Amino acid sequence: MKKTLFLIIIALVCINVTAENYQWRGGGEDNNWLTPANWTNGTSLAHTTSPTSGDYIELRSGDFANGMWPVVMSGANCSVYHIFMGMDSAAGLANFAVENGATLGVTPNGIHVGYVDDGEFNTAGNVTISGGLFLGDGNADWGYAHGTMNVSGGIVTSDSLNFGMHDSSGNYVGGDGELFLMAGVLDAQVLRGLSQSDSVIDIYGGEFKLAGDVRTEINALVESKKIRGYSKNGAIVVAYDSGSNKTIISAQLSQVYADINNDAIVDGNDLWKIVSEWLSGGCGEAWGDVDGDCDCNASDFALVLGNLGNSESLILGYGLTVSPSGQLMLDDQPYQGMGVNMFDAFYRTLLNGNDTSYEAAFEELASRGVRLVRMAGNGFWANDNLLYLNNPEEYFRRFDGVVAAAQKNKIGLIPSLFWADFTVGDMFGEPRNQLGNPASETIKHMRKYIRDVVTRYRSSPAIWGWEMGNEWNLGADLPNAADWRPPTWTNLGCPSYRTAEDDMTHDILFYVTEQFGKEVRKYDPYRALSAGGTEPRPSAWHQWHYLSWTTDTPAQHAEMIGRQNPDPINIVSVHHYDVNYDLAYAMSVSGNLKKPLFVGEYGSGERTGDGTQLPDQEIRDEFYAKYNDIVGYNIPISAVWVFEMPGQNGTWNITATNNRSYQIDAVENANNAMGQ
Repeated sequence: MKKTLFLIIIALVCINVTAENYQWRGGGEDNNWLTPANWTNGTSLAHTTSPTSGDYIELRSGDFANGMWPVVMSGANCSVYHIFMGMDSAAGLANFAVENGATLGVTPNGIHVGYVDDGEFNTAGNVTISGGLFLGDGNADWGYAHGTMNVSGGIVTSDSLNFGMHDSSGNYVGGDGELFLMAGVLDAQVLRGLSQSDSVIDIYGGEFKLAGDVRTEINALVESKKIRGYSKNGAIVVAYDSGSNKTIISAQLSQVYADINNDAIVDGNDLWKIVSEWLSGGCGEAWGDVDGDCDCNASDFALVLGNLGNSESLILGYGLTVSPSGQLMLDDQPYQGMGVNMFDAFYRTLLNGNDTSYEAAFEELASRGVRLVRMAGNGFWANDNLLYLNNPEEYFRRFDGVVAAAQKNKIGLIPSLFWADFTVGDMFGEPRNQLGNPASETIKHMRKYIRDVVTRYRSSPAIWGWEMGNEWNLGADLPNAADWRPPTWTNLGCPSYRTAEDDMTHDILFYVTEQFGKEVRKYDPYRALSAGGTEPRPSAWHQWHYLSWTTDTPAQHAEMIGRQNPDPINIVSVHHYDVNYDLAYAMSVSGNLKKPLFVGEYGSGERTGDGTQLPDQEIRDEFYAKYNDIVGYNIPISAVWVFEMPGQNGTWNITATNNRSYQIDAVENANNAMGQ
């Protein structure tokens, strides 16, 4: 009854009284669409009520510099006259979101994503649009922009889906957009402008529906790469349902290596695709680029020719994958196993090119049947990565050695490509909030590094999965963020001071995590993807919405688990250091998400926070409490912290012979019991 009454109150808040102009300012110290103080009338006058039916919404890029983007939250049921995103050319990205469980109606003047300046619309809720959904818009006087839409659930219904701006005669005049359909349904009566503008629809899951039988038109868009599945890696399926009079477009992914056209066999059609794509460059654009060198050429032709007739699933050799039901797989078989963190497997040789001690460490792990290694896949500090910028050949020579040694010992690596969330920004003199700016040097570098690493190693069976970073979520929306900004050690490449622009927010986190997954999926459509975070803070939902330490409800905690691991991230990452954390609940939530749970770190240190040495038995008891949780709850995949890391001698370091060797023995025993 209380919940019903609450929803009725929310709905009443959204009922129209008088149409007004609403411009987002974020003055309410949260990102709630329904907080009146977040809105002004376009001047300095704050509104006393939230937007209602008939009101005009303007989201200006310059108003998003603090990362506080508006969110229509779960349970809300609202209507407005129109929404324009990117109404200026200031720094920032106009962005808003509709949560799962929220409803938004926009009538009669539609949603314009990217108007003059770029915009991004993220929705997992139910959205009904009259007057058109426009991705990329503007005018001749102010210019045209780019609009991005990410659909991760719910149902979006619109009378039209438009890419770019067209004049009254239907001629394309400017602007472009991208639509990423991860899950849910997008149902439009009409599709306009996709073939005329520099735009694309990329389908990973869910269904895109159009009124009428338009299979011929859609197939032409597929052929011209305007509609694609799983970036360039999947096939688009186009069907007509006469009962609803709708054309239904979805995507499927082949599991056969070198099967370019995704028909589950390598044959002459794939060779023809190579010929037709010959020398079409652009990483992620050349559909016949089998070997990942960003071109379609003779080497790709040779790979297809060498696999002619192959119809076997080459998920074999593709490391860890996730089935549609959420089952973790290795070589097409269900997998459960325990491994280690070896943080500096690559980092040690990055710092010293003559240090190949990882070889002996891998040999030791292999002798014990421990096959999984999670490691840093870049340098921790900005200066550590100068070798990549100045001498990439030498950088990858060192990285190659680690991958080759792992492959020799049948070790599976999960490299965390951007371990610390401030490193890339420091490399280019940008603050941490630029992780949320698609035009930043930070994001540009991340895209390039992902391409360079993933395309180089995606054919190696030593790569079991890809991870974004380590515990980025812990710094998001801290009420005391000023006390926890990144370091300022200039000798390591950090700036000499930090500002509020270095504060992480959940909105930035959600954005960059999703972008990481999408970028990896351009080059590797199969392997497991991890965000690398730990479990959400107990107050994460309230931090996100209210910058408050108020403890979340179980439902709010579950929501944050899902948001921290957005599609196409397909495993849920937590780190088990708190013995009181309900790992069983995390396991249940991951099951509902159909994403296997990855306990990416767990263990017990030897000292308290003030450096006091703990009794050996206490250390052992704490380790086994966490270890037994993982074994008892049948966690699919986990990794203890930390193996062969001399820098943590006397605190966390585990070797085969030191006083903490019982921990690697326990990992070996667990794998034996699991049949690994």
